[in-house]
Amino acid sequence: MKKILTVATFACAMVVSVVAQAAIVRLPPTTVNSTFTTANGTYGGCMANININVAQTASNCPADGFVSFSCTGELNDPDISAKMHDAAAMAQVVGKRVRVYVDDQKKHNGYCVVDRFDVIN
Repeated sequence: MKKILTVATFACAMVVSVVAQAAIVRLPPTTVNSTFTTANGTYGGCMANININVAQTASNCPADGFVSFSCTGELNDPDISAKMHDAAAMAQVVGKRVRVYVDDQKKHNGYCVVDRFDVIN
């Protein structure tokens, strides 16, 4: 009985560990269609629309390509969020590709929150 309990405890710990690590999802390289900021904090205060079906890679996120940076500071550091939002706007203007990492467990108004934003060649 003790052996079964030990095995069950280990199995539960492994499942919890895998679930905790699965929250950050790396999306395929893409481009930025648009960025916007809201004065009232809706959608976390700032978002980007990327040229990808986000739900194909991060199934807990909407498919329409919108991601939140959480510039309000509710789910991310507001200074880092503002820098990621600025990087998205810059990438849109100069036509650079980006790689976005979203946390599919953190959401503003149903939209997944960006954990990392890379401007790439």
